[in-house]
Amino acid sequence: MPHESATGDDDPAAGDDGFTGFAVAAWPRLVRTAQLLTGDFHEAEDLVQTTLAKVYGRWRRVPRDEVDLYVRRALINNNLSRIRRKRVAHLLTPVLPDSLRHTSGGHAETVEQRTALFAALADLTPRQRA
Repeated sequence: MPHESATGDDDPAAGDDGFTGFAVAAWPRLVRTAQLLTGDFHEAEDLVQTTLAKVYGRWRRVPRDEVDLYVRRALINNNLSRIRRKRVAHLLTPVLPDSLRHTSGGHAETVEQRTALFAALADLTPRQRA
């Protein structure tokens, strides 16, 4: 017996209220727009995929006369969120100066540096350590 969807149809897209048809038709146009926003084809595809996944969850509430506008706005908003996440990740993971990078001085030197660091931290007050 073939697998049937919850709606009883053999077509799994039958219950999506036209979303699959819209997504297939709009995909090339959305990827082009996203590529202009991101500057990279692969990031553009990821952005469109993420946007369509989010829109699918709200599909029944999307005004049918403004579907293109709604999805394009969601695409732009998701791109802005992507840029903000990248900026925050960049700020949280700065490049360490060469003097702090892992050196090949061996285990003894690493232990010595760690001991000196703990001694310096012990000299700080609890408020300064926080």
